[in-house]
Amino acid sequence: MIINAYNAIQYRKTYEYKLLEHGYSENDTGFLKKHFDEHRLDYLLEKNADERIVLLLKDDYFIFDNLDRYLALWDDEKRELREIVAMVNANTDRDFYSDVESAFVDIDNRYLILVNKFYQLPEDFKPDEKEAISSMYAYANRVIDASIYDEFKSMWHAADQEDLTLIVQSAFRSFEAQKNIHNSFLASHGREATERFSARAGHSEHQLGFALDITTPGYGLTQAFEETDEFKWLKENAHKFGFILRYPKDAEHITGYLYEPWHYRYVGEEVAAYIYQNSITFDEYYAYYLK
Repeated sequence: MIINAYNAIQYRKTYEYKLLEHGYSENDTGFLKKHFDEHRLDYLLEKNADERIVLLLKDDYFIFDNLDRYLALWDDEKRELREIVAMVNANTDRDFYSDVESAFVDIDNRYLILVNKFYQLPEDFKPDEKEAISSMYAYANRVIDASIYDEFKSMWHAADQEDLTLIVQSAFRSFEAQKNIHNSFLASHGREATERFSARAGHSEHQLGFALDITTPGYGLTQAFEETDEFKWLKENAHKFGFILRYPKDAEHITGYLYEPWHYRYVGEEVAAYIYQNSITFDEYYAYYLK
């Protein structure tokens, strides 16, 4: 009897007992013990048992340090769990252009630099080596980061072999050029509309030299481009050459920008394949795997 009483006392000290007493099921308790250390289990025990917490913990892109923000956003907005996680990871539960950081934070691979409404490039940044894009592939005076020119040409020729015509309408843009474009849109469209489709200076991927606005003759940078065979080919094949559709449909709540079927960003073949296969944005990939 003494041994049994001792064992009972010891059992009450275990996380299994505490989690069960806290309202978690046996299955949930097993999952929590398997995936989280004592520090994080103690943190969970400070909270009331909430079935949303377990659902969040099981999400593929859950980041523990963001738990309170996930729950706060879930309380404020009626969204699916996947959207909640994606938005918090990408910082879009906060106001755009708030808490802006340098785009060069802890990123060794320059192809994976994130530039968006929370990560900014300095005014004097430009690619180490730029190269003019041949008129075979682009409208006049378009420039690209020289290190990805061959990858773009390989993609262009692969499309050409299927009788598809791609043309670059926009590529590298300097800080000053982006500033002028953004100000022009502000004057013609107003701030609220402009902020949904045009980046402020320093916040445009085009300044990196890794972003290309790709279309086909006769369509320009319009939503109608998505109806073309060229777009359909790019959507299914761009990742094979290291490019991603940067601002996909129905992702404005994550990327901060309206759908742009023409905007492609180079991130390298491995990362591009992962983003394509898992149907996530670069913002989500960065938050979970790089930051």
